[in-house]
Amino acid sequence: MNEELRAYLEMEAAEKMKQGMSRKDALRAVRLEQGSLDVSKEVVRAAGWESFVETCWQDLRFGFRQLRKNRGLTIVCVLTLAIGIGATTAIFGVVDSLLLRPLPYPTSHRIVRIWNTFSPRGLTELAASEPELLEYHQSQTLAHVAGFALGSTTLTGRGDPARLSVSWGTSDFFAALGTQPVLGRSFSPDEQELGHDQVVILSHHFMTRPLWIESSDHR
Repeated sequence: MNEELRAYLEMEAAEKMKQGMSRKDALRAVRLEQGSLDVSKEVVRAAGWESFVETCWQDLRFGFRQLRKNRGLTIVCVLTLAIGIGATTAIFGVVDSLLLRPLPYPTSHRIVRIWNTFSPRGLTELAASEPELLEYHQSQTLAHVAGFALGSTTLTGRGDPARLSVSWGTSDFFAALGTQPVLGRSFSPDEQELGHDQVVILSHHFMTRPLWIESSDHR
């Protein structure tokens, strides 16, 4: 940096010497115009990344000193940061799994969900009725149409009753998702007729529960 600044001063002095000034007067005039070399160095350093790093380091040292002086404030700050980071991570995990990542099905980009709305009553998500499902089945745009509903039920008959999360689906449910059960078969159309025995498909999570593994009636 010293050599660059001196070279710059020499160039400016040479320009003034061309105008008729002596070397001594030219150098003096340039120094008066540009200021001292030390001031110029500080200006150059202030514009460089070295100054930014140094400033950050000084700020960090000052912050640590202040935190050491007030232990109570330090604990509050650390806990607040930990809670904030934890909450943000949890929210991002939910958003990532539900909105950002594609569904775990072969043709997930083609799967859509259809529902009704009734704005006058402020209802924004109403389930389709059975006649509407039959009408959707006639559509040439949709390859498969399936209805489903989420709920819960109680499992009894062995040990203590257990509350389970369940999903009721029509016969095209697995076809609409583009997948099939790992074991057994999917629902058949006649099994959704009124009066037919109810058929269930168990999830992997349920089948790996100790209650189910210990049972001998799961064939």
